Amino acid sequence: MGGRAYRIGVTPDGKRTLFTMPERRLILAYDTETRRPLGRIDVAGTPLGLAFAPDSRLAYVTLADSGQVAEIGIGALTVTRQFTVGAGPAGIAVTARWQPSRRSRGARE
Repeated sequence: MGGRAYRIGVTPDGKRTLFTMPERRLILAYDTETRRPLGRIDVAGTPLGLAFAPDSRLAYVTLADSGQVAEIGIGALTVTRQFTVGAGPAGIAVTARWQPSRRSRGARE
C-alpha cells in the first residue's frame, strides 16, 4: 500500500481498527480480531487525528490541510459528513455527551 500510518485507533467496542494514512489521503479499516482488511476510505484532505463515538458507529478524522473534520460511518466505511473547523486541525477527542449537530457550520450531508 505504501506510506505510514500516522494514527491508529480501535473502536470502543474493540471490533474495528482504523489507521490514518496521510501520504495516501485515506483511512484503512481492519477487523481487530481477525486482522483482516475491511476496506479503505478515501478522504478529501490529509487525515491526521482520529477519535470514535462512544457507540462505535462513527469515527471522526481531522483533515489537516482542508481545515475540516470528516465523520465516517464505521459500518459502511464511508464519509457521511464533513465539518469546517478552522486551519490545521490535528488532534481530536469525542466525549460521551457530545452530539454533532446537523446544523453545524460547514457540515455537508
